[in-house]
Amino acid sequence: MCAICGTYGFSDRELLQQMCDVMMHRGPDDEGFYVGDQVGLGMRRLSIIDVRGGHQPICNEDRTVWVVFNGEIYNFRELRVELEKRGHHFRTGTDTEVLVHAYEEFGDSLVQRIRGMFAFAIWDSRTRRLLLARDRVGMKPLYYRWQCGRLWFASEIKGILQSGCSRELDFFALHEYFSLAHVPAPRTIFKDIRKLLPGHILVCSDGSMSVHRYWDPMPPKRRTLDWDSAKAETRRLLEESVREHLVSDVPLGAFLSGGVDSTAIVAFMARHSQEAVRTFSLGFEKRACYFDELAYARIAAAHFGTRHTEIPVTVDVVDLLPQVISHFDEPFANDTALVMYLLSKEVRRHVTVVLSGTGGDELFAGYNRYVGMRLAELYSKAPRLLRKVMADVVAQVISERVDGRHFPRWLREFTAAGLVGSEDRYLSWVTYFSEEAKHELYGDLLRELCNGASGASIVQSCLRALDDRRDYGDAMFYADVKEYLPNDQLEYSEKMSMAHSLELRVPFCDHRLVEFCASVPLSLKTRGFRPKRLLKEALRGLVPDQIIDRPKHGLHAPIGIWLQTDLAPLLGRLLSREVVERRGYFRYQAIQKLIGLHNSGKRDLSWQIWMLLVFELWHMAYLDGGITATQWSHLGDRWA
Repeated sequence: MCAICGTYGFSDRELLQQMCDVMMHRGPDDEGFYVGDQVGLGMRRLSIIDVRGGHQPICNEDRTVWVVFNGEIYNFRELRVELEKRGHHFRTGTDTEVLVHAYEEFGDSLVQRIRGMFAFAIWDSRTRRLLLARDRVGMKPLYYRWQCGRLWFASEIKGILQSGCSRELDFFALHEYFSLAHVPAPRTIFKDIRKLLPGHILVCSDGSMSVHRYWDPMPPKRRTLDWDSAKAETRRLLEESVREHLVSDVPLGAFLSGGVDSTAIVAFMARHSQEAVRTFSLGFEKRACYFDELAYARIAAAHFGTRHTEIPVTVDVVDLLPQVISHFDEPFANDTALVMYLLSKEVRRHVTVVLSGTGGDELFAGYNRYVGMRLAELYSKAPRLLRKVMADVVAQVISERVDGRHFPRWLREFTAAGLVGSEDRYLSWVTYFSEEAKHELYGDLLRELCNGASGASIVQSCLRALDDRRDYGDAMFYADVKEYLPNDQLEYSEKMSMAHSLELRVPFCDHRLVEFCASVPLSLKTRGFRPKRLLKEALRGLVPDQIIDRPKHGLHAPIGIWLQTDLAPLLGRLLSREVVERRGYFRYQAIQKLIGLHNSGKRDLSWQIWMLLVFELWHMAYLDGGITATQWSHLGDRWA
C-alpha cells in the first residue's frame, strides 16, 4: 500500500519529492524515485508484502520498464508462476514486480489478468509510453492533471497541487456535491484536476493522452439463477474472496460492527486463519446510544472467538473536523468518515491491515431504497389522489428525529416518492438537495452557472444506460456500484484508513463477486421484501441468527446531535451572515430557513446543514490562502 505520483512530458526530481512528502501518511516506511528523460515516478510505501525486498520503483531485467504501484494484487503468486514459466526472472517476492513482467508479456491487457485493488503507473522507455490504471471497482484512487502535453498524477489531489496548478473552483462539481454529498468522478472540485474512473486506463504517448475503459459492472441481459444455486454461489465467492484477502506479511484484523457484512468477513477469516482474528468495534456515548452496535459485535466476537477490542467514541468533534477534512482535499460530507477516522486511528495501534464489509449493501440490496423500490411499484397502483393525500398527511403529521431513528423520515420520503416515476423516485432517495432546493439556496452566480443543469447527471446516466429488456433493479445496482460505491463508500473508507497508514481491504468488492451479483435480480436479493435476503440466507448456519435476523442499522456519526450541541457555536460562526454574504455562493436567508426548520424538530436536515458546514471548512483550508494540513491544528483555537 503506497502513495504514487509522477509526471509525463517533463521530469522534476524536486517536485516529485514535494508530491511524495505531502502524502507521507499513506506510506511512512519507504520512498523511491525514477527520473528519466521526460518522465518522473515517485512513491511512498507502506510495507505489507516482502517488507524488506519490495522497494519501489521496480524495473524489469534490462531496466527499460518501470512501475510504481499502490494496492495489492491477490493473485500475484499464480501470475508469478506463469510468468516464470514464460522466461521472466524475479528479484523480489513482492506483488509489485509481477506488474512489470505482466506488462512485458501482456501489454495493456495485464489489467484483465490481475485481481485486487490497485492504482499503478508503468513507464516503458522503449516506446516512451506511460500507462496509468485503476482497479475495476475503484478501491484505490488516482488523480491527474493534463495540460499542453504534460501530465501530473498522484494518489491524492494534494500531490498535484504541489505543481502550482490553478485552484479554480469547478462550479458544476460544486453543483454535484450539493446533490450527492460528494464530487463524482471524473470531476474533482478543482477545474484542472480529474479522477481516473474505476475500470479505466490512461495512456500518454507522443505528446498526447487518451483514456479507455477496460471493465464495467453492466448487468447481463439474461439470468438462469434459482434460489439455492444463488445462495451457494454467493457463499462460495465471498469465502474465496476473503481467503485471498488474508495474504499479508504484517499483522491483520477486521472491522466488526455487528452487522451481517462485517460478521460474514470475520466468519470466513476465522475459518481460514490459524490464530484468533483481531476484531475492532466502535461504541458511542449515552446521548448517542442508538448509534451503538457493541451488543451485536460482542455476540459475533464471542461466537468466533476473536481477540476483540472496543473503542469508545470520546472525542472533541470540533478538533476532529479539520483533521478529517484535510485528508479529502475536496468537499465530502458522508458523516461516517468521522467515525472511520477514529476507528482507523485506534486500529492502527494494533494491526497494519484490516478487512471491512464495505460493499455488501450495494451488491446485495441492503439499503432501504431497494425494498422501497419494489414496494413503490405496488404502491403506485393505488389511485393517485389517495397517494397525494397520504403524502400530504405524512408531511404534516410526522416529526423527524436526529437521534438515529430514521423511520419517520423514510416514511415521508417513501410517500412523497409514490407520486413520481422510477428514475425520479431513486434520485429523491440518493440526493440531499433537490434541484428546486438548490435554486433557492444558491446566490445569483451559482444560479446562473448551474441553471437547468442536473447535479445528479452522473446517476441519471447510469440509470439510463440499461436497455428496456432489464428491470429497474438492474439500473439501481448499476448506479450504486458505478457511482455511489466508488465515489462515496470506498472514498471515505480508503482516505480515512490511509490517513493513519492503515491498509483497508474490501472482499465484497472483488470483481468476480460483483459480476455475479450483477446477474442476480433484485427480486431474488430481496426475496419476501426483506433487504439483503439472499446474502443473509447464504450465511445462515455460519453467522449467528441474532446477527442475520437483526434490523439493518448502519455505521454513522451522531451528526444531528452534534449539530445541536458540540458544533452549534461553530455552525453559528461559519454560516453567519457575514461569512455567507462575503462568499456569495449562497443566500443567507435560505440557510437560516434550513437551520430553523431543522431546529424546530419537524425535519431532520442534518445532512444538508452538514454539507454546508463541510464546504465552508474546506474553502477555508484550500481556497482562503491555501491553508496547509499543518496549520489546521491551530484553527481550533480560533473556534473556541
